[in-house]
Amino acid sequence: NAQRNARDARRRADIDAISKALEQYNGNSNGLYPATASVINSYFPSGAVPLDPQGGAYDLKLTTTAYCVCDLLEATGGKGNASAVGNVSGVCTYATGATANYFCASQRQ
Repeated sequence: NAQRNARDARRRADIDAISKALEQYNGNSNGLYPATASVINSYFPSGAVPLDPQGGAYDLKLTTTAYCVCDLLEATGGKGNASAVGNVSGVCTYATGATANYFCASQRQ
């Protein structure tokens, strides 16, 4: 369905934007990531980290050395790049195939 696909496209774009904001923060902060997501609010034109198209917060696990930001896609059947949200250490659960129903991004440094 077109609406579902549009929401999933926005989820992917938002997660990419959150990841880029975290990398920019990292570059400005001696190679460290923030302890909380609210620290990067100023990196977004709205003044806040984007929300999922249906109003919920994205799953964001942060440490000062790693992060994983994820969301469950509406289009199931392996349309994502992960099988679950990240763990408390900021490590994403990347996967392929039928169980990859989440879209996630992790540190690029």
